[in-house]
Amino acid sequence: MPGMSKAELFEVVVNAVGESGWNVLYIAPPSTHPFHMQIYREEEGYRLRIYIWTLTHERSTDETHNGLALCTLHHRAYDQALITMDEDYAVVFNEAQAVELGRLGLAAGVEKFKENLRSEILVPDALSDRPHVDYIRLANRIRGWP
Repeated sequence: MPGMSKAELFEVVVNAVGESGWNVLYIAPPSTHPFHMQIYREEEGYRLRIYIWTLTHERSTDETHNGLALCTLHHRAYDQALITMDEDYAVVFNEAQAVELGRLGLAAGVEKFKENLRSEILVPDALSDRPHVDYIRLANRIRGWP
């Protein structure tokens, strides 16, 4: 698949969100990065920052099913291997990493963070836009998850 620009990939994400029944409100112009938006439907709403990074792993692609839309807090927790998801999109918390953060004096708020985690991530309605199982496995392996 030929590479897409960040703006083109962001447009694909916004379209997938809209097709899943969410309304999108831009908080900053779509030309800024990270992309800032609010998604909402009925009484539920989330404020998101979407970061699109240069693809650096040799098996990485710019397909939408090789990505996650995470808020800043969860993005950092994901990058630090504090959380991940399994092949059924269930959120998994890394107790060993939480202990290590405590040892380093960096665990303030970790228990509250854990208590407030959803049991699973919200995924687009379109199966083709959901994180693909092969990419979930690869990302977890890269981050040291079993």
